[in-house]
Amino acid sequence: RIQTTNGWQWSICHMCRNDITLGQDTTAGQPIGLTGNTGRSSGSHLHYGIRNPQGVSVAPKQLLTALYNGSALPALATLPTSGCTH
Repeated sequence: RIQTTNGWQWSICHMCRNDITLGQDTTAGQPIGLTGNTGRSSGSHLHYGIRNPQGVSVAPKQLLTALYNGSALPALATLPTSGCTH
């Protein structure tokens, strides 16, 4: 789990290798690990979750779609708190 200075938390699970350690500062674009096939899974995949500063899960689809398409990123505060939130 990575927590930003403004309280947002980013969870990335099922990685086969972590490239960061507890308490380490990170920067944008820095590799944090490799996706893997860990836990109760049937193949390599990434479990990705976002929690707002109040601890509520938000649906990351709009953010991930914009990143994939190279589009303008939505404001985090506008991401829905229902739908696929993990």
